[in-house]
Order: sequence, then structure tokens, then C-alpha cells
Amino acid sequence: MCALLTQFICGSTAEGQELEPRAYSAAPVGTNFIVATYTHLGGDVLTDPSLPITDVSAAINEFGVGYEHVFEFAGRSASIGLLAPYVSGDVTGKVFDAPNQVHRAGLGDVRFRFAIDLLGGPALTPEEFARRAPAAIVGTSLTVVAPTGQYEPAHLINVGTNRWAFKPELGVSQPIGKRPGQGEGIISDRPLPASEQSFVVCVSAAGTGREHQFRERATELRLESSMRRLLDGGFPADCMNA
Repeated sequence: MCALLTQFICGSTAEGQELEPRAYSAAPVGTNFIVATYTHLGGDVLTDPSLPITDVSAAINEFGVGYEHVFEFAGRSASIGLLAPYVSGDVTGKVFDAPNQVHRAGLGDVRFRFAIDLLGGPALTPEEFARRAPAAIVGTSLTVVAPTGQYEPAHLINVGTNRWAFKPELGVSQPIGKRPGQGEGIISDRPLPASEQSFVVCVSAAGTGREHQFRERATELRLESSMRRLLDGGFPADCMNA
């Protein structure tokens, strides 16, 4: 029950904290992003039929605050970011047919990410970025989830996972379409793309908790995709509104 319900609270909210595949969107050196996120999850939780636990349901609210900075690394555009979540959740169910209810609230596991554009993403100043020709970008990143969240070994349900997790990624971002107009302040006379399609392939590996040894516990291979409209200057609309 501990692992299952902890995965529901921590693992499910982690999906709402993901910033990818925006890591592979073009941005000039020196750009800073402040990100605020909110995720609500609710519903029934499937349990092992062999356990004396039935009718489990959960309602989870997750708030996150993040920061990302774009800089030059070996002549390429790179970024480093972090996201700190706060999780509040209520879990109800029956244990040996007796109704039970648990409330947990506290800081979740902090996520750190380093990303770099390998192809199509040279480090550019804001002036150079405004004159650039939009092109496909191939990048890679590594996200590390640290076991900093609230965790009590005596509790069956916790906000934190008490384990390290690592997620390397390979992503591709491709501008699509053209816009006939140019926004005010845009120096380039090249047609700007109307939208941007991104694809990401990632592998996640989770290990043991705060012991000083790492052991592979679970791996996951996932393909992600998104499409976003771009504002003048080539920034994704969602990033500019963040």
C-alpha cells in the first residue's frame, strides 16, 4: 500500500511538473523564465486484490514554482532549471472493511534539469536571435529528482518518494508553417513560423532512497509530443505567458 499510494500522489503529480519538451525551444542567452504550475488529480486508486484494502480514492492538489536560465555552454544554447512543488492530498479507503482517511501536505521532491541544444541551437544574443533563420533543433537533457520531499518512514502514505530518479532525454523541435506578417520590433525579413512541433524520447530510472547507494528499481521509455503557436520573435506562446 505504501509504494502504491505514494506513487499515486508523488508519481502522478510529477507528470504535471514536467516542463519538457519546451526545453528544446529556441531562446537567446540571458533569458530567464519564472514558471508557476498547478495540477489537480482525483479518482479511484487500483490496489492489489491480495491486500485487505478496498474502495481507495484520492484527491491531490499540487502547486509548483520554477526558474530557468538560458546560457552559453561550449558555443551552444543551454539551460538549467529547477522546480519546487508543494503537494496537498486526501486519501480515503477501507482497511479490513474499516473506513480510513489520511491527509498529507508538504514540500515535494525538487526537480533539477540541464538541457543543451546539440544541433540547430547555437548560443545567440538577443540581437542575433531576432535575425536568426528558424530551424529544427535537436537537443538533449538530464532531469534529476532529489528525495527532498516530506517523508516519514512510519507513514504508509507520504508526499516525498524517498528515492533519487534520473531522466535523460533526446528531443527534436521543428518550426512548422509560415506567417506573412512581421511583428513590431522584429528585425529579420525572413518569414516567421506559425507553430512549433516537438518530439521527445526519454528514459526514466528510479533508485533507492536516502541510502548512499543507487540501485535501479524501475525504468520507463516514453515518447512525448506537443504543438504550440509562436508569438513574434519565435517564442512559444505558453513560455511567454509563464
